[in-house]
Amino acid sequence: MADKIIVRDLEVRSVLGNDSWERRRPQPLLITVEIHTSISSAGKTDRVTESVHYGIACKRVTAFAESAHGLQSLEAFAEGVVHACLGVTHRALAVYALVRKPRALLHAEYAGVEIFRTRREALGSWGDAGGAQCDAEDDADDVAVAAERAAAEAAAGPLGDEDRIVVKKLTLSTIIGVNLWERHYKQVVELGLTLHIAKAPAMRGAHDSVPRYRNFRTVVDAVTEMVEKTSYRTVEALATAIARTAVKQCRVPKITVRVEKPSALVFAACSAVEITRSAADFSGLGTSNAPTPLLISTPTTPAAADAAVAAGATATGDATTEPAMHAAYIALGTNVGDRLANLHQALVRLNTDLPASRLVETSFLYETAPMYFVDQRPFLNAACLVRTELEPLALLGELKRIEAEMGRDFSTCRNGPRVIDLDILFYDELVMQTERLTIPHALLHERRFQLGPLCDIDRDLMHHRLGKTSGALFRHLTTHNAVPDDI
Repeated sequence: MADKIIVRDLEVRSVLGNDSWERRRPQPLLITVEIHTSISSAGKTDRVTESVHYGIACKRVTAFAESAHGLQSLEAFAEGVVHACLGVTHRALAVYALVRKPRALLHAEYAGVEIFRTRREALGSWGDAGGAQCDAEDDADDVAVAAERAAAEAAAGPLGDEDRIVVKKLTLSTIIGVNLWERHYKQVVELGLTLHIAKAPAMRGAHDSVPRYRNFRTVVDAVTEMVEKTSYRTVEALATAIARTAVKQCRVPKITVRVEKPSALVFAACSAVEITRSAADFSGLGTSNAPTPLLISTPTTPAAADAAVAAGATATGDATTEPAMHAAYIALGTNVGDRLANLHQALVRLNTDLPASRLVETSFLYETAPMYFVDQRPFLNAACLVRTELEPLALLGELKRIEAEMGRDFSTCRNGPRVIDLDILFYDELVMQTERLTIPHALLHERRFQLGPLCDIDRDLMHHRLGKTSGALFRHLTTHNAVPDDI
């Protein structure tokens, strides 16, 4: 039985992330919820006590939305809406929530998120939901409860496995078409973007409690820049290019792209193409358009130079054919002794002495003033990409071993002088937090000396806790924060 109590387009005011002008201001939100329950008893008896009070549901959702919840993402906010609805009655089996931000983007109708959560997913157990007590002696009651729960789970449909971030009617101008007049004038296209985000497994240990989300604004910015600079002849090619940009540049695992041409047909509202693409559809393409600078010393002979180029090409090629290898982005820093020699030695060790791992890319070198503890020598900093089979904590242990073998004294001030410092900045797209290790690195967003080198390798890496790319974080530090330009 798939009964629903529905509240559509409840308007609330809330401070949630930034508005279309990148300001933290109260914004209007439109909330639609469907509370999946059984209305059999209320339908038979017509008693208010047996019904789900949608007025109370509205009040609870509104109270949550307008509270000082401190959330930044639509995903986290939608989870809060689900919990508010489940708290209305123990008979609520599941909740579908659609949260829209009409003022999120300058050139789009709205950005929103769709999620579906069963009571067991959201709260960890069914409790006594289902219209009958879980400890009922009557087998018929048990069967009825099981059937209602199964119906609630089935009602999720595709949202049983994924959450969706939606950008509706993103209006842009571009050259599109084959006719002569279409090649001379830009015309309006309206884009619909749906980001399909797989749900996290129910039990993942310590990683579960860490907030993780994707910033739709990053995807929209990348797509907007690409569309307005291109001049495709077919809508199919434009839709494919948009999907490729989202998947390869912004690392969206799966996206549905709808491209509409309102001016294409005289007697129709529009012509349109809709496609769905995932990373597998673009697996033959590189992951970054950025050049690959080298930190290793330049060979002194033509033969050595040719060998180094060949080795670099092999390493890059291998990286795309071994999906089992993890991508670990590691920051390097030193301000004791021969700093350049320290960095070179650390890179050699990462390439030869790190079990089941190899060095793939490196950044340029940066000299920076010390941070936190300023009474010390300037640092040389760099970053590198390592492909590894090691799990995060095992990798951390190996990095500490290398630091110790190179002579780092762990008994001194944590931010004081050191022969070598090796920090894990990113590990695939993992978000985790333990006593020993936080990924992405907990202080990355405030450190130009780590963000600068990281952007040399890949400025499109997504910081899933903050919802911004490494390039956006670096740009924010250099333009908005009072951070000295001392690199």
